[in-house]
Amino acid sequence: MSEELSQEFIDGYTSLLLSSWTNEDERARLLEDPAAYAVAKGLPVEAGAVVRVDETPHDGLFTQSEVAAAWSGTPGVHTLLVPATPVIDLDEIDEADLEAIAAGTVNVNVNVYAIFAA
Repeated sequence: MSEELSQEFIDGYTSLLLSSWTNEDERARLLEDPAAYAVAKGLPVEAGAVVRVDETPHDGLFTQSEVAAAWSGTPGVHTLLVPATPVIDLDEIDEADLEAIAAGTVNVNVNVYAIFAA
């Protein structure tokens, strides 16, 4: 994957982040089987690849380059950068937005800018 992430990847990754930050059951599913969870969110998991979750606290927003490097920088390993503590103020997103994002039924461009730095 290039440093430019596809909109589909960004939408899936954003949904994954928000779901894991706002719902304990979703976070448990992510940590239990990261590969299956990533696929369910629409991320392109290579056959036979290991998917890891990196919960390291992050100072500020992720750049697309950071996310792309973590996801595809090591052959056979995809790393999801999912800090245990949200890097955005979730109070700025209303419940309807969260439900639509988690369901994958809304274009999340507005929220992407809150998660990925330019």
